[in-house]
Amino acid sequence: MKIRKMTNEDFLAVGNVHKEAFPRQLPSKAWITCNFNAHPMNDKPTTENLIFREVQISDVSSLIPLMDQLGYPIDKEVMSQNIQKYMLLPNQKAWVAESSNQILGCIAVAITNYFHRPGSFLRVITMIVSQEQRRSGIGKSLMSIAEKFAMEQDCSHIELTSGIHREKLGSHKFYQSLGYIELNEIKKYFAKKLK
Repeated sequence: MKIRKMTNEDFLAVGNVHKEAFPRQLPSKAWITCNFNAHPMNDKPTTENLIFREVQISDVSSLIPLMDQLGYPIDKEVMSQNIQKYMLLPNQKAWVAESSNQILGCIAVAITNYFHRPGSFLRVITMIVSQEQRRSGIGKSLMSIAEKFAMEQDCSHIELTSGIHREKLGSHKFYQSLGYIELNEIKKYFAKKLK
């Protein structure tokens, strides 16, 4: 399969692509091990023996501060319940980046089947790298894991939302550097608060 960056025209044409939803599942314990060196211009420590693995219940305490950095404070019980859901449902996955028993980043995704046409797409629900470890390659690796999962599930594309306030933090440029395009001209994002 040849991979290239999507254009607006590609995104608009996605509706004509015929895909099967959930043809295969990744192994339940997919581990990827890498060695990363921080960018030479950063004063960040070298990240050795970095492991990417699926989230576990034992990660609750380590994930709470990351969710707080993301701007979503969460209590231990709710975090634990959310992790359990992601571990049980085949269309939802979450992975963490870990080094020396410390969680440095996390990505959570969900696959949605279309109702009005064949196929499915993947949505990034959460993507966070610890403030101290940003620009070290961890975020790019987490996104790559999500993209691989989406391709293995035969998804037509990946969607994500990044708050306007995150632009000054570099999040928008980060996603653009990975080939993601802003679709504000062709789509509008709507929400209604229920609670």
